[in-house]
Amino acid sequence: MTAATQPSIEDLILGALPWIPKVNFLNPFLAIENGDEFMKRFHQAAEGQLGPFILVIEGSIPDERVQGVDMWSQI
Repeated sequence: MTAATQPSIEDLILGALPWIPKVNFLNPFLAIENGDEFMKRFHQAAEGQLGPFILVIEGSIPDERVQGVDMWSQI
């Protein structure tokens, strides 16, 4: 997503494409909110209160259910 060119991430953020819904980025490192306040929009989206809602995750998601001996997690 961050290397996209048609449209670019900048086009989406700045609203250059009028037919695209407003884009909100939720980043735990850049957000002013934290804890429950930060997670509120994710919970609302899971309950169908926000739409359209597309979750894009950069990187890997650890799954502790598949962890082995002496491992915190596996991806």
